[in-house]
Amino acid sequence: MKNYNNYDILSIIWCCIIFIITFIRRRFKFKLNITKSKILQAFCELSNICPVDSITVTDISEKTGLSRQSFYYHFNNIDKMIEFYIESIMNSMQEKIKGINKIDEIIEAYFVFTKENEKYIMPVLNSSKRVYAEAVILRRVQKFV
Repeated sequence: MKNYNNYDILSIIWCCIIFIITFIRRRFKFKLNITKSKILQAFCELSNICPVDSITVTDISEKTGLSRQSFYYHFNNIDKMIEFYIESIMNSMQEKIKGINKIDEIIEAYFVFTKENEKYIMPVLNSSKRVYAEAVILRRVQKFV
C-alpha cells in the first residue's frame, strides 16, 4: 500500500474540486441553453399569432411557464432577446452555407434558407423591432467586409 503525503492528498482534493466545478458548469450551461430555447420557441410561436410589437415578457413567461425573472436572467429586455433570436437564425443560415465556395451558390442558399424560414424571420422584419434584426445583419456583414 502506497503512503500518501499531504501534498498528494491535497492534489487529489484539488482534482476532485476542479472536476466537480467543471461538471456543475457544464450542467448549468446546458440548463441555460434549454431555458433560452424555450424562450425563443415561445417568442416564435407568439410572433406567428400576434404582432411582434405587442409581445410582452409576460406573454413569453405565460407561454413557457417560466417566471419573468427567468426571462430577465437571460435577456435584458425583449429587444436583446430579438437580437439573440436573429443571431440564432443567422448562425443556422451560416451552417447551411458551410462548405459552399461559389458566390452564386451562397446567394442562392441564402435565398432558399430565407424562404424556408420565412415564418420565423418575417414577423420581426414586419415590425418596429426590425431595427434590431437589421443591426445584427449589419454586424455580420461588417465582419466579412
